[in-house]
Amino acid sequence: MEFQGLVNDDAVRALDVIVVNAESLSETVPGVPAVSRRVRVERRTFTFTAMLSEGLNLILAKPAGVAVSPVEVQLKSVIYERTGAGLSLDEPSVVKNRLVLSGTVADRSRRTVLVRISALVERKDAPGDLRQETILERTVTVKPDGVFSAVFPWEPDRGRVVVRSFPVIRVYAGEEVVSRTLVHWW
Repeated sequence: MEFQGLVNDDAVRALDVIVVNAESLSETVPGVPAVSRRVRVERRTFTFTAMLSEGLNLILAKPAGVAVSPVEVQLKSVIYERTGAGLSLDEPSVVKNRLVLSGTVADRSRRTVLVRISALVERKDAPGDLRQETILERTVTVKPDGVFSAVFPWEPDRGRVVVRSFPVIRVYAGEEVVSRTLVHWW
């Protein structure tokens, strides 16, 4: 994905940029949790590309090579979600401790979809132990018109773990996958 922006100070010639995916902060998730790079600034504008992961991504930027206070670091949040041509997932909602999902499948012969919700969690018996976990996985029936819907109990902080990032909901229909990030869930 390409990002563009402006700086307010003519003296800034480069930025130090860090891109972090919230789910990848766990040692159990393969890959690099953060990518940093130096970005050139020309005529107060900058452009850079970054690979985003599904879910919440954080982008931090500051003038290159300069120590600045935390308030001077620019922070942007970007939510990346996967879409599909033959599969859709409507915006999820949480109502009275119930997660409500719905969507459509173009393939009318498909009878079920798989719903998998994952998040970065912390075990209650091991504070500081962050890991990526599937917190809910269910098969949902698709109606003959291609519509699916489901309501699940939603109390992710009860039990043995506390959710520490925005959960990512993925729906699988054969080879096709779509995802949404559950932002308002408390």
